[in-house]
Amino acid sequence: MNFHLGILQSQRDTAVPQFRSRVRSLLLAFFFVIGFSVLLTGCALQKTTPRSFCENLPSYISRIEDYLQQDIQHTPSCNTYNQSEYKELLLSVLQKEATPKELEYEMYALKHLGLVPQTYNYIECIYPAFIRLASAFYIPSNKALVLPNWAEPLPQTVIHELVHHFQNEQLDLTKNNKLRGLFHDSALSLGALLEGDADLVSKKLVQSYPQVFMPDTDLQYEFQPLELNNQECQMPPLLESLFIAQYQKGLRFWEKLYLLKPNLVRNTVLQSLPSETQYILHPERSLDDNSSKNICDRHNSAYSRSLGELIIRTTLSQFMSITESEQIADGLQHDCFMLEPDGQIRWKSTWESEEDAAEFFHALETFKKHQGIILNGTAHQEGNNVLYMATGTQNDLGRL
Repeated sequence: MNFHLGILQSQRDTAVPQFRSRVRSLLLAFFFVIGFSVLLTGCALQKTTPRSFCENLPSYISRIEDYLQQDIQHTPSCNTYNQSEYKELLLSVLQKEATPKELEYEMYALKHLGLVPQTYNYIECIYPAFIRLASAFYIPSNKALVLPNWAEPLPQTVIHELVHHFQNEQLDLTKNNKLRGLFHDSALSLGALLEGDADLVSKKLVQSYPQVFMPDTDLQYEFQPLELNNQECQMPPLLESLFIAQYQKGLRFWEKLYLLKPNLVRNTVLQSLPSETQYILHPERSLDDNSSKNICDRHNSAYSRSLGELIIRTTLSQFMSITESEQIADGLQHDCFMLEPDGQIRWKSTWESEEDAAEFFHALETFKKHQGIILNGTAHQEGNNVLYMATGTQNDLGRL
């Protein structure tokens, strides 16, 4: 609980005897101590423990069911864990989401775009970097809510994770391969879709029932990130911005959708699962057609993923303004970053027009001049396509 002690100093026009002043000071100090003690006792009595969040789950679920007009099929399990157990559980979830080999391929793309420093040990560091930022989490395969036992999560954090359980019952998130991996277009777009939905539901419930979920804002806990054993594993700033964008852009996506279409059926949007960030960044497009035009994942290569509009925006923002990077990336139709069986790295992007492709091509050329070894390859434009081919192979990049 935060206390602010204001000390008021006043001047008297008439002199006060020293003895009288001392007595008054002692009395004020006495009553202050008594009042402060009562206040602390009250805080202790009101304080919510992590365990009680699990005990309050039925009432939380009931509120969510009423808001979503959707009945829960199975109540999720809920437990609190110490830091060691917490890290171990979350690590097991992340390892299922992306194998070391998938992370290795992902690293090639991210380092090529300058989103990860060449010296950053992505494969060893990205899991602990993720774990550090998790104030609570949900395990779809176990249908389990996991809370820290060393801290008090915010009520809206618990609601957020419970919404993921509702999503999982509708979509079975364990079977969605488009969520595999951490930083590529479909993973970021689906992440934004789900996180934005959970954020909006928790936001609306807290606004609707402040007396239930926010009885005293001073009592709310602010999660302190877990310490990293290796400080060099801190998530690079540009990657962290992509991580945070899933929440910020996802919330904006849902809020704008409801403004554009007040009678929007939430479940219909979830079922359609827009798997490109262009639909998250431009919600109006998803009302017309959010079917993916990208066939990248079916490409016959060792690895192929779309990088997408959000990653291209972030890449270009390293050497131009946010507005300029958004204007250029807005013209993207689809793209595919490929690692061929022979180790050759190729990146093909298709744009709405030849003018859009030319803008991106010139941006790539400028980027190469700014970054040196990054994007150390050749690019050329063919109509509304831009093809980039790396100099050397993935093995060369892996030695950087």
